[in-house]
Amino acid sequence: MEVQLHPDAEAELNNRPVAEHAAMLNAIAKLVAIGPTLGFPNTSQVQGTQLRELRPRAGRSP
Repeated sequence: MEVQLHPDAEAELNNRPVAEHAAMLNAIAKLVAIGPTLGFPNTSQVQGTQLRELRPRAGRSP
């Protein structure tokens, strides 16, 4: 799966503290590897939509 970041999101990611930045990159890597079936706790349903949000775990997951 290919993941594209919005330019504003990429700029925000690059300005995060090191631990948060690493957690986001880890979450994105999981999404790339597993694809849209990546489930909870890594993603969560956005109420009222067919969207899922990516949930980085701040280094608390392998």
